[in-house]
Amino acid sequence: MENNKSYLRHFGLLFLLFLSVSVLIVWQITGQRPDSYNQFGLFTIIVEFLPGILTLAVVGFATGNRSAAIGSIILLVVLKTVLFLLRPEFNQESGQGLKFWLNQLVFLCPYMLFLVMTKPETKRIPLLLICTLLVYGDNNMFAAMQGIDKINDLFDLEWNIPAYIPYFFSYLLGLVIHFLLLCELVNYGKGKAAGYRPRLLNPGNEYSKLTGTLIFWSLKLFIVLSVIGCPFTLESFVRFMEGEAFSHLRDMNYLKWYYLLSILATIPLMFCAAWYLRKFMIEYFMTWQHTSRLLYWFLLLPVLGFFGWLIMLADSDKNHSFAERKKTLGDFSSSSKNGIITVFLILLALRLLLTLSTGQAGSILAVVLSAGLFFAMISSRGGYYLNLYLNLLVMVVLLLILFLGKGAGGEYIFFFYPLILFNMLQIILIFPALHIEAFDYISYEEEETWQPGQDLF
Repeated sequence: MENNKSYLRHFGLLFLLFLSVSVLIVWQITGQRPDSYNQFGLFTIIVEFLPGILTLAVVGFATGNRSAAIGSIILLVVLKTVLFLLRPEFNQESGQGLKFWLNQLVFLCPYMLFLVMTKPETKRIPLLLICTLLVYGDNNMFAAMQGIDKINDLFDLEWNIPAYIPYFFSYLLGLVIHFLLLCELVNYGKGKAAGYRPRLLNPGNEYSKLTGTLIFWSLKLFIVLSVIGCPFTLESFVRFMEGEAFSHLRDMNYLKWYYLLSILATIPLMFCAAWYLRKFMIEYFMTWQHTSRLLYWFLLLPVLGFFGWLIMLADSDKNHSFAERKKTLGDFSSSSKNGIITVFLILLALRLLLTLSTGQAGSILAVVLSAGLFFAMISSRGGYYLNLYLNLLVMVVLLLILFLGKGAGGEYIFFFYPLILFNMLQIILIFPALHIEAFDYISYEEEETWQPGQDLF
């Protein structure tokens, strides 16, 4: 069997490196002096050079493209050094925009060079270079602290979370996401990934329990932090559109386009993270003999899913052959959806009772509509896609109202948009629990054991 996730073989060690660098970055940023950005010292090396160098080095090591990693690292160091030496020229207000875009170019070029130096199929290069822009999709996480403060105010909570904690996880998960993205792009460039086939499973992919745990927690936390932070990225963009932010400066218009790029990159990156997590979970289930749809659904729940994963680790045995993994997938397919339906009915009944107590007709109608959409989703694939496309339509409409109306209905949109986005990601993730028959897998012929009297060749 072919393992297309061989780049995860040493992921535990690589994750430890990511964690160490994230600690260094947060330590430097929280203790920085006002002039740190203008002096070439430890701060500059750690904050501006180290993340890019580490990402390129570990991707080159994990995918076996060491020459590409060396070449792209040299380019990164040269460009960063030149840009740093030219900083005095950009200190004036009129040069801020040019400096900013040069920084973004320096950030992207080494990644693009790395992908080209891996010698991908020529016809795939344009898409590879475009997909490199997805690295900007992790910016929402850095606004998560604002989201946590908003939740505190909304529900009158007293979560005294130090500001450096969300920043630490944002840097750590950013490194993990960039690593996974570049490795998958390398696979696609070399034809190891079968194009856009998100429902194709590979029973040959190997995941250890440690790697599986790190991948599961990282992607789940990335999705949660990005959803929490997304309304504040939208709010910043709207403020720039309205001319409120930094109105005393003349050359800050470039930030408006940066926020727009972040918003446009965030949505596809989060969808890719959900697709990757969904595929990973099913292949992990195949590898470690998990056959319950209810368990799969439970793992998707916020907070509870993290603890559910730890419990699941204690009771699992590994399948080594293709036949065993195929059987596990068959057992998963034949398992009942009744557990998921029962839990939903209980939650729906509780919601209906709360709604009836308020006596609001609109809320009752919303409960009835939710029930109808859910039963449509579990009954057929058509109903599932109806839910998916309705959520996508609502997302697009909310963004259009916000952008074209220059902030019209901002408060409501900032509240409902992350809920719709999170619901859509959950719909993507829950698909196997409802319609596993829609998934296909790569078939591997079992090799026959040699018997006496047979010709070896």
